[in-house]
Amino acid sequence: MKILSSELKSAIKKISAAKTEHVIWDFAAGKMTAASLDLVLEVTGLPTGISDKSVQVNARKLTAAINRMSGDIDITVDKSLTLKSARATIQLEILPAKAPVVTPTYTSQMSLALVRSLLQYSAIAADPNRASNFGGVVQLSTVVGGIEEEKVVGLQAIGTNGQRQQTACEEFTGTPINYLIPLQAVTAILALEGTLLELGSSEKQLFFRSENVSITASKMVKEFPDCSRFAPKEFKYVFQVEAEAFKSVLRTAELMIDPATANACSVCFLDNALTVRSIGVNSSAEDSCEFTQISPDPIFESVDFSALLNHKYLSDFVTAVSGPVTISANSSTRPFVFKAGRYQMLVAPTVEK
Repeated sequence: MKILSSELKSAIKKISAAKTEHVIWDFAAGKMTAASLDLVLEVTGLPTGISDKSVQVNARKLTAAINRMSGDIDITVDKSLTLKSARATIQLEILPAKAPVVTPTYTSQMSLALVRSLLQYSAIAADPNRASNFGGVVQLSTVVGGIEEEKVVGLQAIGTNGQRQQTACEEFTGTPINYLIPLQAVTAILALEGTLLELGSSEKQLFFRSENVSITASKMVKEFPDCSRFAPKEFKYVFQVEAEAFKSVLRTAELMIDPATANACSVCFLDNALTVRSIGVNSSAEDSCEFTQISPDPIFESVDFSALLNHKYLSDFVTAVSGPVTISANSSTRPFVFKAGRYQMLVAPTVEK
């Protein structure tokens, strides 16, 4: 039976988001499944009638074979899986396999574009940190407000590795949720296409679906390490700088950033100039831009304040935002808070200045 290569390329692109070693192709049901211990990703809607078998093949080799072909692909299943186009023939070793039995239940739905934008920003800060057992997960939850603090008014995503925490929040009304999503599942969600995202959960699993792609992820057994409780409630220093100007300054300092110093850079506020300088041995780069002093009142007190911060964390933040950035701090040893629109980053100084 022949299948259009474009149809298979679309399916394999979606299934590749799971980044598993093998793919299970159920010809009778017309679906592909990528499964690991913590994640199941399923793509449906493929043509049926090729075979009544369900076979397992190497994901990398199947992806390479399909992407290599064009036009109609003739598929046969025997002792091997054979893909044949007008000029090319590729055979893949197969092993009989059964796809995991998953019965998802979806209880809410929301804009996929909204969820993707929130997860994409917060996941940057969720890189696993083995030393502190932080990271590897993003919290997606609704925010309540109103007079009695019972009405859902927002949707937020939080990611942290114990050294920085990034939060993205947007107005939202809908069913309350509170999911801890493993990074592998976050990556799969970011690759989804469609308009709506359906969500649900069971005792041990989380479920996500958009159009013909469904994702099942194992629930995390650990508590989410929300670092916001360490954030100061009041700040001695509050500054504002344009994101583009800050980004340009960071790019200059990046030229001489030394990994041996934990990517540290000096950030100094003095005489209405924000100066960022790399920290290294026998080499340095610095650049400055204007900033606005909001607190303390510049009429009564000029500021001379500096600290060492992680250059990569600052760059990640300003790359994701635009417009005015508000920087709040108390000292060179306590956490800084960066805000721009719906995005926020809480970051600890690298070392004491």
